[in-house]
Amino acid sequence: AVRVSGGTAIIHSVTILDKDDQGGAFDIVLLRSSVSLGTENSPVTISDTNAEEILGVIEITTDMYADFINSMIATKTDVGLLIQPTTGTSIYVAAVSRDTKTYTASGIILKLGLLQD
Repeated sequence: AVRVSGGTAIIHSVTILDKDDQGGAFDIVLLRSSVSLGTENSPVTISDTNAEEILGVIEITTDMYADFINSMIATKTDVGLLIQPTTGTSIYVAAVSRDTKTYTASGIILKLGLLQD
């Protein structure tokens, strides 16, 4: 996500390709280290300590999707979220589904557009 350890970047855009054609709402959670939001496929139960690792949350709403018959795509631009990993050059991403949709294991593709320093 960043060029060098200790570096920063700005999240410029987020695109979700929904190959399952569901068009559900998501919260995209960006984290500076690898921590858990809770148990997968259960409500979020992040601890206060782990919550300190959250860099920001990007909301994707159902009205953002364009329908491409067999898939749907949502794009959010001009996000402007500064990110900086705790160590190294990677950030971590989690997605929280805010709908009662059913997705396949490879049905959601997330693409981040970054402006690196």
